[in-house]
Amino acid sequence: MIIAPNTPLREIVTDNPAAADLFDTLDIDYFCRGSRPLGDALREHSVSLDAFAGELARADHRPPVPDWRMATLRALIGHIVDTYHERLRRELPALDEAIHRLDSGPAAPKPAFLPALHHIVHQLRCDLELQMQKEEAILFPAIAELERSAGYGGSPRMSQFGSVANLSREMGKEHEKAARALREICLLTNHFTPVSDGSARIPALFVRLRALIADMHRHVHLENNVLCPRAIELEKGE
Repeated sequence: MIIAPNTPLREIVTDNPAAADLFDTLDIDYFCRGSRPLGDALREHSVSLDAFAGELARADHRPPVPDWRMATLRALIGHIVDTYHERLRRELPALDEAIHRLDSGPAAPKPAFLPALHHIVHQLRCDLELQMQKEEAILFPAIAELERSAGYGGSPRMSQFGSVANLSREMGKEHEKAARALREICLLTNHFTPVSDGSARIPALFVRLRALIADMHRHVHLENNVLCPRAIELEKGE
């Protein structure tokens, strides 16, 4: 893929998943703002196109992954649910509980941000658990049925809950809310700057939060920038 200033961020990550790590390092939102041109995003962060291309070339060492632009939509949905939804269902309650224990434990020097961090993570858990339920009960079956009917040569059928385009738009709003919560976590922890609490608990927590955020970025990218655009094109008959 030739990288140019007008290349959308989403195309770069879809073509080369290694770019996700680089964008995360640069604090560039490729998941909710994937339509932005690369040149605009790099200028905001004072990074040259040549420097970015060089870093990407050095980072491009991962084994190939399925090209989700070519896989069936049902396969992509299965990947999202089995990989990202299941991981969130395990990790969000565990993180919620871990931060609660840190915040409510015996009196000791504790970071001042713990109460606010617990509130954000708990609310994020509630929001994402509900969002995943809605996706698996409404949006994903609507997309699968759309693909199934198109495969049999039939006309796309609208879900009883409305068009996939409208359902995707609502999902996008929920993604933006989740992205704001993830950014709040970064700001609250000063981008995971090490703190001394007399133990290894906070550094271990930061590792898990970093992993959660990186996972969410990739998860949202697949839904916002691959799954839903492909489904909407199918719905339009394109």
